[in-house]
Amino acid sequence: MTLNFKLAELETHLPDPDRLAGERLLEREALSGLTETERHLWTAKAEGHEPEVQISPSRVRALSCDCTAFAERDSCPHVAALLLRVRAERPPPRPARRAAAAKRLSVPAILEAASPDELRNFLQQYAKQDRNFALALKARFAAGVRLADNREKYRQLIEGTVRTARKAGGGYST
Repeated sequence: MTLNFKLAELETHLPDPDRLAGERLLEREALSGLTETERHLWTAKAEGHEPEVQISPSRVRALSCDCTAFAERDSCPHVAALLLRVRAERPPPRPARRAAAAKRLSVPAILEAASPDELRNFLQQYAKQDRNFALALKARFAAGVRLADNREKYRQLIEGTVRTARKAGGGYST
């Protein structure tokens, strides 16, 4: 039988009589040999029957059992016991990567949280300390600065770049 429901919500998908009988099987320790035979495929033995469930990764995808009750109604206490045991023994699913990424400290998150004035002050201070950063800022945003003479703007950019590239011994760094 193919399904698609959350393992955490199995009570709403199992008939109450089967679920209660499955709980009694677990209380009597009548379910044994719980094994993940393949990835996401769990099997066990209960009262001489072999229930199987496919759970991938937190959703029940398929159920089966070799008992007559399952053949008649696509549900049985053996499958219910197996589902209850797997749910009890499996760790809860990891949070989605997107949710984890949203909690990480990232440059976009910091920029979103900072006020424009804070960013402006930081950029000014950093540009005073790092000449290469200051030149990169000028080169990137020079077009937006209004000067009466565009040639003057270009000359200032070139002079700043040459000063930064000049070595202490009078040569140029590469």
